[in-house]
Amino acid sequence: MCKMVRYHISRKTKKLSSHDHAMALKKKIQKKYTYFFTQDISTKPTMSKPELYDQYMITTLSRTPDLELSDKVVVSTIKSIDTSIIDIGVSKSTISSHITKPTPKLLWSYSLNPTTIVECMDVLAKEDKKYYVCGLSDRKKFRLLLVETTRSITEDGNANYTTTNELELKLDRKPVGIKFMSPEIITVLYVNGSVEEVGFSENILQFSGVKYTGTKSKDTVVYSAFVNDLEDNLLLTVSTNSKSTIYRLIAINSKNSILEVNSHSVPGVSNTKFCYSSGSLYQYANKTIESLLITNFKITNTVSVDGIINDEEITSIVAPAPDRVLIGNSNMIYLINVKFASLLSSFKSSSSSSHPIPDKVFLNQVVPVKGNSTNSYISMAVYLNLKNKDNNVYLNVIDINVGMNKLSECLGKSLNKQKPGFHEIPELFNIQDALPSSDEIQEVYLYLKDAKEAQDLNKWESILIPYLKNKKTWAEIKSLLRASKKDKVYEFKEFDVDNDRVIDIGFIDSVLQLIFTEDPLAFANEQFVPEYTLMYLLTNPLFPIRFTLGLIELFSVTGNTTLLRQAINTCPNIPCRDLLDQLVNEENKETLLDLINRIIGEFSRKEITNTFKQLIQGNAVDVVELISKLIGLPGNNNWYLVEILVDVNGLFNWDMGDIKALDEIISQKVEALTVNSYNLTLSHQVLLHNKRLSKKAKEKGSTSHLDNLLTLTSHSTSAKFDDTPEEANLKVPVYSVERVNF
Repeated sequence: MCKMVRYHISRKTKKLSSHDHAMALKKKIQKKYTYFFTQDISTKPTMSKPELYDQYMITTLSRTPDLELSDKVVVSTIKSIDTSIIDIGVSKSTISSHITKPTPKLLWSYSLNPTTIVECMDVLAKEDKKYYVCGLSDRKKFRLLLVETTRSITEDGNANYTTTNELELKLDRKPVGIKFMSPEIITVLYVNGSVEEVGFSENILQFSGVKYTGTKSKDTVVYSAFVNDLEDNLLLTVSTNSKSTIYRLIAINSKNSILEVNSHSVPGVSNTKFCYSSGSLYQYANKTIESLLITNFKITNTVSVDGIINDEEITSIVAPAPDRVLIGNSNMIYLINVKFASLLSSFKSSSSSSHPIPDKVFLNQVVPVKGNSTNSYISMAVYLNLKNKDNNVYLNVIDINVGMNKLSECLGKSLNKQKPGFHEIPELFNIQDALPSSDEIQEVYLYLKDAKEAQDLNKWESILIPYLKNKKTWAEIKSLLRASKKDKVYEFKEFDVDNDRVIDIGFIDSVLQLIFTEDPLAFANEQFVPEYTLMYLLTNPLFPIRFTLGLIELFSVTGNTTLLRQAINTCPNIPCRDLLDQLVNEENKETLLDLINRIIGEFSRKEITNTFKQLIQGNAVDVVELISKLIGLPGNNNWYLVEILVDVNGLFNWDMGDIKALDEIISQKVEALTVNSYNLTLSHQVLLHNKRLSKKAKEKGSTSHLDNLLTLTSHSTSAKFDDTPEEANLKVPVYSVERVNF
């Protein structure tokens, strides 16, 4: 069961002064980020394995030896893991866009003066146009540069990006942060901590007059992050001076005001690095990572990384998910869970085993994810890599499995390794008080054994699940067995850690020995399969590993689809090979979707790839047939496996028959997408046509325009509306729009 605590924020508004508004916003933030504990005891166990994998290069940077590695490149914020384009500003070189998948290449570039430094950058995409706004410095002169590009399609079907407009605005001081708040508003953060709003309209950049200047001129911003978790946008800054470190939270709202919500000052520490994630600010200094809540900037957690970090080398830090940070140090990248003080994974950049000088890495940007479910644990980081073999700097990408922030992921991965030896386990509670007596357990087992020998499924199901669910005592269960001999209609029951009886795992093992035989796994009696018992036990995270090997195949061969899907979804410790074998042979679409979600949710890309290789080498899978089957399924997860299959089969292992078959499949999909795109355009035009009638339609209490669109066409027989034919013709254009199914 999963217990969640939900917080609701009132949206009632009233006129407030600037101070009152700031206090109200501060309280709202406290509600948002007063972290709650969630007890996630899911009935669908997942065994995500956090790791760093699939590192690859995007581009090689021009040599600028007078710049530190940390100052060479600014990478614009990457909002989604599905993004395939990275926008970068290379100091003394270019502003450019690069595609990352399937093959990295340059899409567009804008040349900069060889003396121009890119201090900050943001990007806004709007239809076929894309706007790049950069804060630049050039020999103590500062300016804002906005470049407009337009996307067009060439005759051969390729996308072409051209620069269509350039605007500049002179600045009085160095910009260190910049953000499109909307297509018309740009927020600029200066090095002294002041904030100013710039308007962009009718091809003009100009100051709007909205600004925040509540900082000291001697303060220097060393870190900033735009926070958009609430309806009001927030700006988090960290400034330093000769004595202190100052944390500030600044609200940038839609009412043309910029005001300070919260601030906190502490004694300064040199060479501190910062990163932000989901209400927490992480700071690194002196081989220690500290976590601070932005509600009050108080330290909530401290983790030592003394065993892995060399402070004499350059260090960088980013946060891909709550409680997880990436640290770059020397030629290493570490994935660390700060909640459980564990080293989840590491990556080493090495260009030559014989070269005495190690590579250097600097983490620049990361895609933030929630990292709490099977749909939100994949991220990626962009980093600079100085290779010792050629002294070139490369812009690289590395994929990240951040895990799901569970203790099970961190076991045996402590950052602080203890010396070998025996350690006493503390007694948390007297478990003997919670366990039933051995005599009682033995009696229950004997009753079950008798039921099996008599092939009495009704008796068996009347014993085990009621006993484990802890709704009745054993004495009550026995009395009910004697009182009634009628068959019962049973309901599916799942494991509940909070309420079910605490039982010895050896008892569960013994029960399963009554049901199965081993080597290979099979039913002891195919006429005696206690389905409800198995459904319950398959939801138990303590299901013995010895009975999982071959379990999927057994349920499939015996035709028990219910148990098969239950095992796929909830049974722990199912091997990857068993799931992929079933994927190859399975035809039921619902079961296939269950398999796909389980495979990509539990196993790393590396493990899936290696297992597929074994299947292909053993001629256990027809790659083309499997790809065709996966493409025909709804959703997006299936394409993840398609990509792996294409890579595994190799570039030169496709014959013409396979290529033609795949080409036909893809062509059908592309044609369907083209038709749907056309119909979407028609739908958009219909909605625009009816927009002027929306107010009138609401007054009449009619249904939505979209409903009109889908039911009232030139060949519809729907009588959904009471309007006359003449009135209906006013609502719907002459052309028809139909649903497209494929």
